[in-house]
Amino acid sequence: MKKFFKILFSLFLGFIALIIVAILLFSSLTHSNNTERKYTIDVLKAKVSDSHKALVVYQPSKMSSLTKDIAYNIAKGLNSKGCEVTITYPGKKVSADISKYDIIVFGSPVYMGSTSSVLNDYIRRVGNFENKKVVLFLTGANDDSIPLNSLGKPIHNTKVTKKLQFKKGDETKAYNLGCEIGEK
Repeated sequence: MKKFFKILFSLFLGFIALIIVAILLFSSLTHSNNTERKYTIDVLKAKVSDSHKALVVYQPSKMSSLTKDIAYNIAKGLNSKGCEVTITYPGKKVSADISKYDIIVFGSPVYMGSTSSVLNDYIRRVGNFENKKVVLFLTGANDDSIPLNSLGKPIHNTKVTKKLQFKKGDETKAYNLGCEIGEK
């Protein structure tokens, strides 16, 4: 009987250790989704100088390159339709002046049912999206509209053109979206 309780106690301790590891992992992921990244900017030049301009702002994922892949495929689709596309991460160093852009795309991974607070803060800082085509996308989320709606909450003065969720393997769908919203 003593051996049985010893085994049961060991299993209980193992279970508690597993829970602690899971909590630490999820906490780390959530923290990384809400941490400002080093300022980077990438521009896909248009073939003509008087083209539409698009801005793609996305929070990169710590776990995979899916959010980046989706953002760049949307940008490539936009570029194929003649848009000059600026791609960057959200943050305090990114200008909130979006006046030169016709199309704005925001993307975030979802961890623990939450989108990036850094991205939401940037959207709030921009404030006015009047006369802009605005597109929102999420990666890694189940088919749950709550995170997608929370990402668009700070957007005022305009109707969001598209709200989409992407999963692994949706890169072509992202490119096609870029082509669609890049049409004049």
